[in-house]
Amino acid sequence: MTEWNIELVTVPTTGLQMELAEAGSGPLMVMLHGFPEMMESWRHQINYFSEKGYKTVAPNMRGYGASGRPRKGYDVDTLADDVAGLFDHYGADKAILVAHDWGGVVAWHFAYRYPGRLEALIILNAPHPVRFDRQLRGNISQLRKSYYVFMFQIPFLPEWFLGRRRARMVGEIIRKTAVRKDAFSDEDIEKYSLNMSTPGALRAGIEYYRRALRDAPKLRKFYKGKKISAPTLVIWAQQDAFLGPELANSLESFFDAPLEISPIHNCGHWVQNEAPEEVNAAIDKFLSDNLK
Repeated sequence: MTEWNIELVTVPTTGLQMELAEAGSGPLMVMLHGFPEMMESWRHQINYFSEKGYKTVAPNMRGYGASGRPRKGYDVDTLADDVAGLFDHYGADKAILVAHDWGGVVAWHFAYRYPGRLEALIILNAPHPVRFDRQLRGNISQLRKSYYVFMFQIPFLPEWFLGRRRARMVGEIIRKTAVRKDAFSDEDIEKYSLNMSTPGALRAGIEYYRRALRDAPKLRKFYKGKKISAPTLVIWAQQDAFLGPELANSLESFFDAPLEISPIHNCGHWVQNEAPEEVNAAIDKFLSDNLK
């Protein structure tokens, strides 16, 4: 894993202490990881974009790593407020938000909750919330892929099941579902498992899913009729074991801003690790074309 400058900051809007990696100086670019990941999932991006002239910041999100792990606060409103707090910490009225998986869920919500605070939105294999909601209710294939979302609603059992043998299964799932297997070394896989084996880490990560399902009716009303006003790039690995490629289709109606879709073939869910050069090139070009 890449060695970074690691520090702990306090997020102003929530009082939460967050561990993060940062590099460079310039316009702020915040990178949000997914489940069951950590800030190191951006190891191929953080230094690349800092060298391109950005202040790059990759936090361990609420409940992960050495960041705060409270009993509550895993609803998307609070998670988006955590991100706004990071913007405030760095004195940025606006920033570029890059996000994968659950980080992408939070980023989509941030775009609606804080519409004036995004220079650009870059999503990696995380479905638009309205599109995903419709697919879960009407697409049998996606419903099968998302079985774990419903399994995670069971109290205690998912934490026990994934947490056995120092959460060894977490690393095994990442390796098994990666299409480009050489993206993860044995050391990488072990670190992902150890990260989720710390007390309370799995409960916190799974609580994201529990709150999301409980809050679905409220969120359905919140998103209705709203559009995203920030230039947006959606990068989608086409062989994602959890999220079908059709989730990146037919998104235009959700935007009042430029939207680009960048498919990456022969690649699995962990796209920024499996295809770092392609991901970096797509982001680089998008920013160059849209932020002049």
